[in-house]
Amino acid sequence: MDRKWTKEEKKIGRIMGGGTETKMVLRFKRWGIRNGLATRLKATMEPEQDGTLIEGSIGTDRGIGCFMLFWLGFVGFFLFTGLIILGSDDAPLLFKIGFLAVPALMLVGGIALTIYDRRNGPEDEEKILDFLRDKVKAREENAR
Repeated sequence: MDRKWTKEEKKIGRIMGGGTETKMVLRFKRWGIRNGLATRLKATMEPEQDGTLIEGSIGTDRGIGCFMLFWLGFVGFFLFTGLIILGSDDAPLLFKIGFLAVPALMLVGGIALTIYDRRNGPEDEEKILDFLRDKVKAREENAR
């Protein structure tokens, strides 16, 4: 998107997305944060009587959960290997610390990112739904 962020948008974020005549994807974007774990609405649209029926799911992408499981397992393997090397007498101390510290930091970073995403999830979902209510006069048929 080529337009600039306004001061108000920088404070609260904005809804961004795209789609076609039958599909729509909306995400809540925060200023200065690149987050592949962002809450998103993925929906299909179909004509119905006096308007358009929007059906979809809201939350994080399913693939992100698989990626995080892979990430934590892969880094956990290297952390386990670092613990084995820590008990070895053959390796220098600096090598042992580096081989243990790097996977530990990557593991903590992955966990922190997941916790941060879940903390903002419900608020972001509500902002996406408010956007739909405001811009396209949408209303919920079935409450969750």
